[in-house]
Amino acid sequence: MYRTWFLEMILQQHGWFELPKFINIREIVEEEICSKNQLLPKAFPLTEKLLRKQGNPCGIFYCLHGPRSIRLTAVFDIETARVLFYDSTGQRAGIRCVKDLVLSAA
Repeated sequence: MYRTWFLEMILQQHGWFELPKFINIREIVEEEICSKNQLLPKAFPLTEKLLRKQGNPCGIFYCLHGPRSIRLTAVFDIETARVLFYDSTGQRAGIRCVKDLVLSAA
């Protein structure tokens, strides 16, 4: 979908040309959510939705639909190039820079 061009746009905006161009941010976010919550990656469905601000793309909302109707979420913020992680109660569980996530996955 929009994953590839979205990450490429982030890399260009922040001058991170040394990073691999076509890293799948969705897989990285899924692995991070699963590791934080002791879940197996790819065991539960992960949905995503493009977020818009005044008609322009500003981020991606990720939701992992876990066991017993638990929803674990993350928001990829394009302006700050960060991923904000939230627990099942909606409380912020952590913040990671996209560059750190990509480098730790590589």
